[in-house]
Amino acid sequence: MKPQSRRDFFCTSAALAAATATSPLLLAEEKAKPLTVLFFGAELPEVKKDLQAVYSLKALSAGVKKDAKPKEDNIAGLEQLENADLWIGSIAKRTYPSDEQLAHVKKHLAAGKPFVGYRAASHVFENWLRADQAIFGAKYGGHHLLEKDPVMVIEVAKGQAEHAILKGIEVPRPSSGSYFYTELSPDVTVLLYSGIKGDMMPHTWVRENKETKGRVFYTRYDAKELATNEVVRKIFLRGIAWTLKLSKS
Repeated sequence: MKPQSRRDFFCTSAALAAATATSPLLLAEEKAKPLTVLFFGAELPEVKKDLQAVYSLKALSAGVKKDAKPKEDNIAGLEQLENADLWIGSIAKRTYPSDEQLAHVKKHLAAGKPFVGYRAASHVFENWLRADQAIFGAKYGGHHLLEKDPVMVIEVAKGQAEHAILKGIEVPRPSSGSYFYTELSPDVTVLLYSGIKGDMMPHTWVRENKETKGRVFYTRYDAKELATNEVVRKIFLRGIAWTLKLSKS
């Protein structure tokens, strides 16, 4: 993507905030900025609609092939990352892309292009288990709490309440469980923790890769929460803006 002018930066940032409103009214010039996104594993129609209100969006799709055999070259569409500004995924988990398909993800990563992940994105490739650390900067370790556990809570990480992604937001309690995440990279900044008192795990974070300079946003909120909870979706949209360097904090 080309660098934005100061005027374009403020227009796009304002438009992204407006996109979380019920019926955003945006100027044509605010919708003109092109953005190509590869959605991996799910279409996320509500997120897509909000992005379309802000950008001239080109949405690409990749995921599990129809009638694919388990544990064998079961992914198609990742070659489209060559022309994508951003990768968003995933509802799919433990997939088996071919070496050729996987190479497109690694190339996107090496080029410093942004990734936005939710839920299973941290363990999406069974034949590249290090994707959790290579992309997201944290080691995935399975379920921490199961879905709708009544004792689960969420809290803002110390000093992060004013982060651009969270500022002014009353963070919703997650309804989709939590994962174990350990061995966080030094370039990861945790924004939210979830779990039980005395046993909290990273839930939502950002990363600016110290090697590639690429930005990453990850959240444990799932596709259902993104579809039905406007506040969760607002956090997600702000995370997208952060990865695209429309937000610096």
